[in-house]
Amino acid sequence: MGRQQRLKPDERREQLLQAALACLREDGLQALTLERVSLRSGTSIALIGRYFGGRAGLIAALYRAVVPAVPEHVETETEAQVLRALGDFFESHFDPDYYSPENLSVWTAIFSAMRSNTGLQTEFVEGETAMTGHLARLVGRLAELRGRQIAARRVSASLLAMLDGLWLHATLAPGYLTAQDARAMAQDYLEAQVGPLGF
Repeated sequence: MGRQQRLKPDERREQLLQAALACLREDGLQALTLERVSLRSGTSIALIGRYFGGRAGLIAALYRAVVPAVPEHVETETEAQVLRALGDFFESHFDPDYYSPENLSVWTAIFSAMRSNTGLQTEFVEGETAMTGHLARLVGRLAELRGRQIAARRVSASLLAMLDGLWLHATLAPGYLTAQDARAMAQDYLEAQVGPLGF
């Protein structure tokens, strides 16, 4: 192995994650070995272990890298602010890269690993809970501003489950359902609960 380029820790970590993602996209979970990531990134197995602790830690880091992030703080004083935040939510969940066949390969691998990785299961539940809470705050606030009575958390959990199903259909069979179709369906559902979204 040649001399490694000197990178900052964050840059090196990102390099390793990108190498691991490339392995997953090409050949699935069986391709995600420390040896293969090492060859792909031009680094040592020991270095990968230093950053992630091992294969399980690397998979958990990949999950955190590909899941849409929950914003830490969102202004919800006005209807315009809430609608802007909901628009950002839809943009993050209907990004073309998120609907790519390569991303399907990544998520299939992560879900397969989750069956035997309790730490990853915990992260998944915590992430879903946080995203549901974030969406419920936005949906509940919009309903409040418009004088509507809804079960915000149930509506939000239903929307997230719907998004997962739409994503799976669109990525498994692109000719059957496009990302644009999926987004329109999701927006139709939410508009039936809170009224026009305007994006």
